[in-house]
Amino acid sequence: MTPAIANPPATQVADGPATDHYFDYRSAQIRYRDVGIGPPVVLVHGWTLDLEMWDVQAAQLQRAFRVVRYDRRGFGRSFGQPSAAQDCEDLVALCDHLALGCVALVGMSQGVRPVLQLAASAPRRVACLVLDGPPDLEAAAEEVDISRYRALARAQGLDAFRREWARHPLMQLRASDPSVHQSLQAILERYPGTDLTDRSLGRGATATLLQPESVLTPALVISGEYD
Repeated sequence: MTPAIANPPATQVADGPATDHYFDYRSAQIRYRDVGIGPPVVLVHGWTLDLEMWDVQAAQLQRAFRVVRYDRRGFGRSFGQPSAAQDCEDLVALCDHLALGCVALVGMSQGVRPVLQLAASAPRRVACLVLDGPPDLEAAAEEVDISRYRALARAQGLDAFRREWARHPLMQLRASDPSVHQSLQAILERYPGTDLTDRSLGRGATATLLQPESVLTPALVISGEYD
């Protein structure tokens, strides 16, 4: 199935260098990259990760698509307080900022929630979805016990958290390429950890309850062997 997706001009041609861009929105500065020419695809990362988790996929996709990826607020090199409630609005703002029109959305883990929220609230803006390792979308709790890691980070610091989180099964790579492992380590070191250490954020953002069956947009759901 080939969806009809708007095709605005990209900021960089296919195979061009990946350049960081920023835009300001509601007390946040969002880092994004925009490469390739073709139907637009927006990639949304999961918890503790950032846009560079998509390097391998973006290198392939940009040959046929306009590939947009970004750091959610409070992650990677984006600034602002992390907010599950704000994630969908930020996604819409980025699409508007780049005049993307109708897009294909790819959400990974925690990034599945804003992707589905946009498809549910504005279905005409979304051509299709890819949901990579989605959490339990009908539960209010996150798939990872973040409260445990919050206590660790506050008691022993972010370095102690990073060491512990790096041992979690969800952070184990099966790739043989050492550069992929180095990239994941760099991403984890960039993770600001504000959602764990900032006491003004209270108990953290509450995940939005979603009803996936109400979303009629064509979707591919991926659950890998090691997810």
